[in-house]
Amino acid sequence: MSAQIKGVGSFQCEYVVPDHDTPQLPRWSDTHIERPALIVTPKTEQDVKDAIRVAKESKLTIVAAGGGHGTFVSVDSASLYLDMKLFKKIELNKHEGTVKFGGGVLVGEVLKTLAKEGYYTPIPNSDAVGFVGSMLGGGNSAQIGRHGWMVDNVVSFRLVTASGDIAEVDSSSRGKGQVLFNVLSGAGHGLALDVAIKAFLDLSHPPAEGYMSLAFARSPPGTPAAGSPIIILAYQYFGPAEQAENATALLFHDDVVSKTVVANTELLPFENVNAKMNIYNSHHSHKTIASCRLHKTTAEAIKAGFEKWRIATEEYPDAQQSSLIISAYNIDRTSAIKNEKFVEGRDRNINAFMVMVAKEDKTREAFGPVLDDVVAGFRKSDEGMVPRSFPNNLRPGKDLSDMYDRERLEVLRDVKKTWDAEGVFWSPYSKTV
Repeated sequence: MSAQIKGVGSFQCEYVVPDHDTPQLPRWSDTHIERPALIVTPKTEQDVKDAIRVAKESKLTIVAAGGGHGTFVSVDSASLYLDMKLFKKIELNKHEGTVKFGGGVLVGEVLKTLAKEGYYTPIPNSDAVGFVGSMLGGGNSAQIGRHGWMVDNVVSFRLVTASGDIAEVDSSSRGKGQVLFNVLSGAGHGLALDVAIKAFLDLSHPPAEGYMSLAFARSPPGTPAAGSPIIILAYQYFGPAEQAENATALLFHDDVVSKTVVANTELLPFENVNAKMNIYNSHHSHKTIASCRLHKTTAEAIKAGFEKWRIATEEYPDAQQSSLIISAYNIDRTSAIKNEKFVEGRDRNINAFMVMVAKEDKTREAFGPVLDDVVAGFRKSDEGMVPRSFPNNLRPGKDLSDMYDRERLEVLRDVKKTWDAEGVFWSPYSKTV
């Protein structure tokens, strides 16, 4: 058989000329698949060019395979099966907000690589399919409502043509290049070596310099929507302005800015970083904070928390200054710190706070169950995790096990007995949990 296929001896990569003992190709579906004339597993671009040359000389049709899920593609004795599984490049460019991946990369590999860096890109609903293949078919995605089809986010294609030449096309290409780019973006064509697509910063995983918060509050008097529920999305970046603009580029998109009542995107001097919280600094009134620290949360949990906050602040007008705040930050540094200090949950990067501000005592009493319900809702979205909160947000009568485990509470009680045996100083740790 190999004698009938010209040029295979020049291959510098793995190849197989199948016979009756060769296992069937591992494809998602066994439909329309027979033993091909030749199986080539290229390692380099030159290997791909050599495969194209061999296919042309032997009049074989190349079938390029990534994830092996293209059930509509027939493989038979006139096929050269080009297995791209070694083209595994995944390169994230945070500055440009793009990710470039090779022709053999699977969706799950892109998903997990980006997630580790706090980024994402539109993906189909299977980790096992080839990213290039799903892209060339248009790319249906659960993120279609937010970002459009996968191909709507393509930056560029790099491919080998039938002549063995390397071609690079992007949205700025003109003439035949533009037509090729548009065809690749949904109809497929040629053999893609790698593709670049937009990558989006997942704001629940900010960079080390970033701190993001999502707050639900009622617009104060004198503002365009006074008294109405509003959402305040804030992102603080402690670093150079240029880096801050790159890290927060998502927030400058027209579809985000167009929905705002007020958009403040000015550089903030560090000394004014807490100015936005001055409204909560006045003394008197009834105030308390319920909080929880989470590994993760969901849009559904946030929406449910918002609804509970909205209903409560409508029912009790004297509590309209109350707010619900969700914040997220990078935990790389804090989770790497290993010591015996009494800081729990260093691996939790999301905080949820509900701040109650009320004038009437009856409102304060009524808000207790609301605070508990909101916290319980967020903890349900982080199911399986041991509850943790901030010691400084402790509320009277609440279980101390929200703060520390039993062993650490015993250490605290021992310290209390050692340094304040007579109980001169107030401490929540005097009682047994």
